[in-house]
Amino acid sequence: MTIWVVRAGRYGEREDQALEEGNVFIGWGDVPDLSQYKNKEALKQALEEVYPDSKPGRIMNHAGQIWTFSDVIQKGDIIALPLKNRPAIAFGEVTGEYEYKPDNPEDAKHCRPVKWLGEPILRSRFDQDLKYSFGGAMTVFSVHRNDAEKRVRKMISQLYPVRSYETE
Repeated sequence: MTIWVVRAGRYGEREDQALEEGNVFIGWGDVPDLSQYKNKEALKQALEEVYPDSKPGRIMNHAGQIWTFSDVIQKGDIIALPLKNRPAIAFGEVTGEYEYKPDNPEDAKHCRPVKWLGEPILRSRFDQDLKYSFGGAMTVFSVHRNDAEKRVRKMISQLYPVRSYETE
């Protein structure tokens, strides 16, 4: 089980929708259904067509995050959703595969279903190094430095005791 940070918009504009619907979303609304791309290279080529003025490094960065969201994150992985509108982080378990929802707003067409584990955890409960880890600049990334995964698993197992996430 990996712990992934997935943001809910630059300003937290999709936080409430994510928590209410049991989903996490990524933007890139100009990019069509991601399930059509068989590998990251095909996705990268599509991004070059959609964003022809973007530099190669930016395309690679976006392709990595988008591919991770659609194909690398697995059912059972933990999502950390740092909230912008309150000083807390919501945690949930991925319950299914990538879905494309064309009727959603532009910044919420690409989604993954998530079962939220309980109330968001106040940031003040985390050590400073974990706060920095959750505060990374990208939209999608894993949290793993300083044994972060083990420490976060222990905390969520203590706070959400229905299932142990500590040993997975």
